[in-house]
Amino acid sequence: MRIDTSQIYIKLLLLILILIFISQQIMYILVYIKIYNAYDKIFFISAVFIMIALFILMISPIEVILTSLPMFLYSVSYLIYLYAHVANILYTDILSTIFLLMIISIYGLYRFRRKLKIRSFSNIFVVLSRIFYYIKDEPGHLLITEGLILLLLSSADILLNYITGKIFFTKPENLLGALIDGIFITFIRNRKIIFTSVFSWSFTPLLYYVSSTHIHTRPRLYREIFKEKSVVIDDVVVDKQANLMINVSTDLSPHMLVIGSTGTGKTVLSKKISRSLVKNNIPVIIFDLHNEYKDLGFKRLDPRDITGIMINDIYSNRDSLNEFIDVIRASFKLGALQTAYLQDLLTRYVEERRSIQKLPEYLEEEIKRQEDPEAQRVLRSLHMYLKLLFSEISEIKSDVSWRLDEPVTIDLSSVGRNNFLTDIYVYYFIRYIWRSARERGFTRNLNQMIIIDEAHNILRGKIHELLSTIFREGRKFGLGLIVISQQISDEMSEYINNIGKIIIFRIVDMKTIEILQKILDDENISRDLLRLRELEFYYIDLTGERQIFRGKILRI
Repeated sequence: MRIDTSQIYIKLLLLILILIFISQQIMYILVYIKIYNAYDKIFFISAVFIMIALFILMISPIEVILTSLPMFLYSVSYLIYLYAHVANILYTDILSTIFLLMIISIYGLYRFRRKLKIRSFSNIFVVLSRIFYYIKDEPGHLLITEGLILLLLSSADILLNYITGKIFFTKPENLLGALIDGIFITFIRNRKIIFTSVFSWSFTPLLYYVSSTHIHTRPRLYREIFKEKSVVIDDVVVDKQANLMINVSTDLSPHMLVIGSTGTGKTVLSKKISRSLVKNNIPVIIFDLHNEYKDLGFKRLDPRDITGIMINDIYSNRDSLNEFIDVIRASFKLGALQTAYLQDLLTRYVEERRSIQKLPEYLEEEIKRQEDPEAQRVLRSLHMYLKLLFSEISEIKSDVSWRLDEPVTIDLSSVGRNNFLTDIYVYYFIRYIWRSARERGFTRNLNQMIIIDEAHNILRGKIHELLSTIFREGRKFGLGLIVISQQISDEMSEYINNIGKIIIFRIVDMKTIEILQKILDDENISRDLLRLRELEFYYIDLTGERQIFRGKILRI
């Protein structure tokens, strides 16, 4: 009996590659457990399923291996590309393995072309149809069918992600339907409609999602099913090899404080965090004081868009009116007498249901009616402030022109140098976001991230009080907060107990260094911070036992 040694060598090489891939899967599980110190049953079962499928390939005929393994490995690598926490560790190895297997498959098909009755490889559809017809065993045919379905769906996903930045086919019922359809076709032996089946299941979800207001980007499904705990930030490493990660599970604090002098890399880091979060279907709301985030391509909002909600609140109830007066008092630094007059004036004005835009005119009439010189002086000072404020509200917008499930940049540079107006707009925007988060209720996933750049310019008064509340309670409502500043103020030091991570770039402000020395209990940190170069930072993890690592942004 003659033995075909070429088949033995090919299968031996394939077995070695499969064993390598299985060992990679085991390493992947171990890395997962090491990073998160957790055992995920669903994740483990899915990995075991992959290993079982690979074992079936190992004992299958050579034709089944040659035909199905490249498609299967491609699909597995696609899933890792979508969902893996450590994709950058495995993806290169997997791609090289797939490339080698493709070459082996082409060689094998050429070697067995007589057995498969293939005369020419010019028509790929003829080649595939002959291969499908030749394979009689159900497991092999099932494996090929499922591999082909996953290959087509994943290829379409990657293409659409490249073009539109979104993934359309990861909705569970659609993917499951395609796989069940493939199993059904396998057992009724109607192999001619395999392609029709795949594409019927592919285009149905596409038509559904085009008309839908909620489009899931790629790892949203994984986070919901497998309880993913972090999002990898591209091009940012800590401890020389691991990517920076943001907590997206509310089991740990998602809040972050970023400190550093001008030009050290704070905004670069903020943009990379924003892109990674949005890619993972977590909406980001950026407060941009100096128009530095326009290149992100997010929807840009005028801060005046909040005026409709602000005015509606004033007229809704007495508490909201008192809150508005308190914001005005803090923003304009009004004295007790001015605040008392403002309280009386606005209360009467709102009770009469007059238009808020005509408040300065109403105040002018009030000044004329007053005979007391002191009262006139106070009212004139109020008139100056209120005229400045309400001249900005030339058109009251009835609602915020954006949805909470999309990334936006609030362009505060359009307000100019009016710090008091900036304070008022920022306060009411954040208040609206916070109120909406509470209305959604408790959650175990991060649903939204607020990023405030140049926060040292606005962290005062009512804004400080509101941010303190979000730092304490935002996590349980799925709301995260990243505060970026050139120095740490006394107000910021109050946030530390509720922050998960601190990132410190080079700092030259001695007061900030002194505060950090107290927080970190490290007298030598001043020397280390002064030695940092551009794009280098110290990463401090406060979610468990305090850990400090050196980090760097790899590219801008």
